[in-house]
Amino acid sequence: MIKQIVIELVVHSKTTGGKAKVEVPAGKILQGVIFHNELNNTGFVNAAILDGSQSPLSDLQDVRNYRSRDTSYLSNKPLDARGGQYIYLQIQATEVFSADTNFQLVLDYDTTPAVQPSQNHQNC
Repeated sequence: MIKQIVIELVVHSKTTGGKAKVEVPAGKILQGVIFHNELNNTGFVNAAILDGSQSPLSDLQDVRNYRSRDTSYLSNKPLDARGGQYIYLQIQATEVFSADTNFQLVLDYDTTPAVQPSQNHQNC
């Protein structure tokens, strides 16, 4: 079954970024999309998605690359990671934000157990 979980992050004015985390239940993380209000920043605003050890699942890049593609349900920023761990959203800008800016990372994950091949088969 495909479910969603949201990481919310408020980057405050007079800062260049921030980080937030959420624990994703067991399953397979399929994709992510980032929504935000007005960016309130004259520089480049970048985002990264990090795993529980804070290694990149998706490298720091322009936040607009994480937009919703609205072409089919599973067509956003693909991620191939396991659940059952913390996932981090990192925002980093080249200039300070002029006002508080809200970000939401929406992760789609599959809780369907993986089918394991039978160990009781015989070759014919």
